[in-house]
Amino acid sequence: MVPPFKKPRLDEPQLFYLGTSGLDELADGRIKHGEVVLPFHSQVLATQSSVLRDLFRSLCTTKDPAIGAEMIELETPFKDFALEEVIFFLRFVYHTIDATAANFELAAAHAPGVIRLAHSLDVSGLLMAAADEYVGYEMTGTEAALNWLPLAETCGLENAWSHGIRVLAVDLLNGEGGSHGAHVAVRELSSVLSQDSILAVLAAVASASRKTSLLSEFDVPAASLLAHWRAADLQPGDGEYTYILTEFSKQQSPMLSPEFEAAGYTWRLQVELDDDKLGLHLLSSTATSFPIVYTLKLINQGWLYNAIVLHPDMQLTGEVYSQATSDTFADNDLGGFTSFIELNVLRFIPGYIVDDTVEFRVDISTHDYASAVPPWRLRRATTSAARYGASFKKPRLDEPQLFYLGTSGLDELADGRIRHGEVVLPFHSQVLATQSSVLRDLFRSLRTTKDPAVGAEMIELETPFKDFTLEEVVYFLWFVYCTIDATAANFRLASAHAPGVIRLAHFLSVAGPLMAAANKFIGKKMTSIEAALKWLPLTETCHLHHAWSLGIRVLAVDLSTGNGGFHTAHVAVQKLSSTLSKCSFAAVIAAVATACRSSDRAVPSADLLAHWKAADLQPGDGEYTYNLTEFSKLSSPVLCPEFEAAGYKWQLRVKLDDDKVGFFLLSSTATSFPISYTLELLDQVGAFYGWFRFAFICLQEWLSSPIVLHPDMQLTGEVYSRGIDRRTFAKPTGWGFSSFVELKDLRSTPGYIVDDTVQFRVRISLDDYTLRTND
Repeated sequence: MVPPFKKPRLDEPQLFYLGTSGLDELADGRIKHGEVVLPFHSQVLATQSSVLRDLFRSLCTTKDPAIGAEMIELETPFKDFALEEVIFFLRFVYHTIDATAANFELAAAHAPGVIRLAHSLDVSGLLMAAADEYVGYEMTGTEAALNWLPLAETCGLENAWSHGIRVLAVDLLNGEGGSHGAHVAVRELSSVLSQDSILAVLAAVASASRKTSLLSEFDVPAASLLAHWRAADLQPGDGEYTYILTEFSKQQSPMLSPEFEAAGYTWRLQVELDDDKLGLHLLSSTATSFPIVYTLKLINQGWLYNAIVLHPDMQLTGEVYSQATSDTFADNDLGGFTSFIELNVLRFIPGYIVDDTVEFRVDISTHDYASAVPPWRLRRATTSAARYGASFKKPRLDEPQLFYLGTSGLDELADGRIRHGEVVLPFHSQVLATQSSVLRDLFRSLRTTKDPAVGAEMIELETPFKDFTLEEVVYFLWFVYCTIDATAANFRLASAHAPGVIRLAHFLSVAGPLMAAANKFIGKKMTSIEAALKWLPLTETCHLHHAWSLGIRVLAVDLSTGNGGFHTAHVAVQKLSSTLSKCSFAAVIAAVATACRSSDRAVPSADLLAHWKAADLQPGDGEYTYNLTEFSKLSSPVLCPEFEAAGYKWQLRVKLDDDKVGFFLLSSTATSFPISYTLELLDQVGAFYGWFRFAFICLQEWLSSPIVLHPDMQLTGEVYSRGIDRRTFAKPTGWGFSSFVELKDLRSTPGYIVDDTVQFRVRISLDDYTLRTND
């Protein structure tokens, strides 16, 4: 269990970044930081840091295999950073899912040190992506930009660096920035920033100043463009290339030009012939980080100047037939037009085909590109940037480790292998131990029974992996090594193998992002009766409570409303009984019965159903009476003893405040669904048995005829009560009334205070809770 992300305890720091019990026993290294020793797992750190990966590989190759494994001890570079910075860094490395801008903000005091440490160890992926986003958000003004820009530049946080450049450029252009005048601002920039950053600010100012309209932040070139100029040392400007295609009539489609460079990138032109049209495309050899504006042209070699208008947005002027567009390119990506020109038009107009030769030209420009929205404000998907492995697609079965390991050199640090038929899959026991409690216990037992004098041997596993297909095992290992890729979307990409992956993960007691994504993936599959019948057995077996609950609701709705295609009610019930387990079948019947008791036939919420199944609760009413003695001496809020009702633990809280009594219900544990309850003040004399009528807020006294205090309160004698419908409690939250009853009413009404004792009662109900909307 990983503790919440907050300030770590320095007396037991490993609990913060390791979390799971037993992991420290598998550690093969320790970081010495003064008097504190921080255990670590070299295989886990190697997946994130190339510097440590190379270090551990060198230790692995120089170590005598006949000698037992010794603990790796590290001091540098950790000794140069505060203990909290090292601990937060390890938390982000061990739990990459926690590497977010929001968590950097929670650790704001230590964020610069964490980022510098990660940069010194060449850590990439989610940690640095989150740092880039966090620092970008921090640059809210000139002072902040000056504070963060050196760190962003040193640690290669390109988006944050670009944002800081834009902030300073806007300040110089518009005169904003508090008390800074233009000269003072430039002087401060020159004393704080590096030469590269100063030049970037000046270039941004010059570029924006060339516009004639009122300047704003959006007049400065886009952050991604600025970052690219800095990183690739590009000189932005125009570029062009002419492709002379000879023997045009004999060419086989597609036709590719030689590679050429323009605007700092490498390109090719691609010509395609398709029936009666010609396609012309610009093909990039490398990815661009911003849109490229380009114009594809067909050159008239005869220089005829009479213009022929083909349609409003295309013209054939004799010299050039052109179409312009803008695209952002990926590696080996192409942009352009599949129907650039009709072949009959090309052959009809003189000058475009001369001696069976056609000339194509492309003009590429980066001058005028400016983004309308600053890119750091766009929530971009960081998964692909964070991966250190291959892209998520079907793995190659001849080299499956390239799919789930990816990073070169990691296989050299493997201390185990999975045998699956003729295929051997290397793995790192420490990485698998962080995700699977079953494998963690296995590796711990192997560690305790092994003779330390004997060199470390490879761990070989066959069970349970041999019972699953090779693709299922490979996808499972991918989700374990790259937890950030354990998403419902990626389960959908691997949907053919998803059931096997989920069963394997459940068998090995894997929790965390993998099973959460499986729960969400299957939940989205529960769109019909057939899907629910197909997936429910898996959800019940693998304890996917959310998906199980959704499936129960789908079946309950079908039974209670008669929907379901060709199913009739009797056939549906018969099919359910033959397909579902006794537990699931009973849950469907209970859901139908509950829904039918409601006028709107609402099915109980998925959370409620999941809770009943997981906690084996018997929903119903509960009540508790609290006798508060010495009421007149009450000076501070009092809590009653803890009591149980409807499967949960509660406390009542009474508070006197000036002229009123406050009365609250507090939950000791969180509830996963709303609770309806009534708070009551009892008449201990009971001179007349008053009637009780529940309203949202009601008040009863001993008089036979009600005294109406205001429209939603009544005083009739036996019970003074106020009810609250559908509140969800989160530990340690309470709900109630700060002004439950006026003290003067309490003291003036006989029966409520007897021998300086007041009786308070609560009635708790979850019988009648139904979901009014389809959440």
